[in-house]
Amino acid sequence: MNQRKIQHDKTSYNPEWIVELAKKQIPNQKKVIESLKRCTKIVKFCNCGCGDPYFVKPDEWDFDHNEVLVRDDGVEVILDIMKDNKVGAIEIGEWHKKK
Repeated sequence: MNQRKIQHDKTSYNPEWIVELAKKQIPNQKKVIESLKRCTKIVKFCNCGCGDPYFVKPDEWDFDHNEVLVRDDGVEVILDIMKDNKVGAIEIGEWHKKK
């Protein structure tokens, strides 16, 4: 299964896979997990061309910290968390392939 697959059109996103990952790896971060469930509408994609989805508009970006999850294949999944615990972006780790 391609975990980065965009569903239906280029602005829809199915966060089920990452919600399950978060429940296993950061179970105490309830607000982050609830926010991940609402990550269904992409507002933009990363400018580097990697395709990482953003769920918070640039003018609403109020970054606080990252949560790092690890997929079964060892690839890191970085959550950009805003000060209100919203997930602003989901970055798939393959950093050596990014610009």
